Amino acid sequence: MRKNNAADLLPITSDLVKLSNFLEFEMKKTKENQSSENYVKLASLTLSRIILFNKRRSGEAARMTLNQYSSRPKWGETGTQEMKNSLTPFENKLASTLTIVKIIGKRGRIVPIILTKDMKDSLDLVISKRVQYGILSENPFVFAKKKYHTKPYARTRLPKKMV
Repeated sequence: MRKNNAADLLPITSDLVKLSNFLEFEMKKTKENQSSENYVKLASLTLSRIILFNKRRSGEAARMTLNQYSSRPKWGETGTQEMKNSLTPFENKLASTLTIVKIIGKRGRIVPIILTKDMKDSLDLVISKRVQYGILSENPFVFAKKKYHTKPYARTRLPKKMV
């Protein structure tokens, strides 16, 4: 009973901002120098950034499949003009810059994963270079392990490892 009433210790906002900025900087630096090691590092950084941005379970984001990513809805194509007109300019800007990927979460529920432009660009690069850097084409996961047919990337220690 006491555990239910215990206060949750939340990270300080400035620490989250520092971590986010660090991940962004490292992602940009890693994209410039492409190699097998940097491919794994970019995938890890991108996954860490997605987990941090969405405040999701690490396993949900790590199990995103290529099919889920490629079949994500495109705001410009799916939104009706009436719906777009009802939004404020700020909401329209958000809708045009953010991307949503729907994945299967805990107990089979659909979980939205929101991606910024830099996350989407990193994911596109990771997906385009996966076969070149040793990811088997049969592996359905975006964050796939090398030389495995059906394993997603080990995600439990990612944020700690990146810092």
